[in-house]
Amino acid sequence: MSIHIINQELNNLLSDVDFKILFDSDLNLKLSHDITMDIKQNAIESSGMERTFSSLALKIALRKINTKSSPNFIILDEITGKLTKSSVEIFNVLLDRLKTQVDKLIIIEHTHPIACDVLINITKNEDGISSLNIEY
Repeated sequence: MSIHIINQELNNLLSDVDFKILFDSDLNLKLSHDITMDIKQNAIESSGMERTFSSLALKIALRKINTKSSPNFIILDEITGKLTKSSVEIFNVLLDRLKTQVDKLIIIEHTHPIACDVLINITKNEDGISSLNIEY
């Protein structure tokens, strides 16, 4: 059944954090912490960091069962806005896992430095003209 495949993938993806998300039998997305696995809350009621990790993990997990469309790239726009510096380090581990499942991962980010293969800096001059600087 697909729910078990998704839950297993969510568990694998979130192995480096202290919480787990899963779909219950009524297809509600739940979150529980490692120290209180018997207590489950609605995932939407969790912290910004937990929602950020969960939403990306869910997106990846749903690709596993989607037989109609599995794009080979993902674009993330300002995904680290609700993360602290220490949780960004853990988030980079999740991004590394994601890189193994898609051909291209494009991240638009202004808040925290993210581990990347190529960095494209966009700056505007005093006339409002943008320029690109590509760093490998």
